[in-house]
Parts: sequence; structure tokens; C-alpha cells
Amino acid sequence: MTAPGNEPLDHLIYRACGSPDGPTLLVFGSLHGNETAGSRALERIAERLRATEPRVRGRLYFFRGNLRALAKGVRFI
Repeated sequence: MTAPGNEPLDHLIYRACGSPDGPTLLVFGSLHGNETAGSRALERIAERLRATEPRVRGRLYFFRGNLRALAKGVRFI
């Protein structure tokens, strides 16, 4: 799956895993393909997190929603 700029898309944007007994936070962006701001914001946050490599207690996941709709720039498929 590729985005309008031809970059490959995957549902998972970012993952950080700490202690298994901590909480799990799932964050979704761009559930609708024509609303790209959510996944772009998560990508920016993920870049900062990768640069700082924070320690987390639990697990943190960032996901893109509807990849097919994102690739076509339409609300849903």
C-alpha cells in the first residue's frame, strides 16, 4: 500500500515496549482516508520519540487506520 506521495504505508507507525505489567496505549490516526492529519501528527510524534528513546512502563502503539482509503485520498473504501 502506498500513499499519494508513493511512500509505502503500514498500519503500525510506532511501537515502544517497556515492562509487561504496565498499561497498553493504542493511538489511531486517519480512520478516514481523506483525513490525513491524524497519521501525520503521529508520524511527527514518533520521530521525536525515536530520537529520544524514552523508557516506557507498558506498551505504546501508534497506528494508521484505513490504508486503502489513505492511498486513494478518499474518505472510506
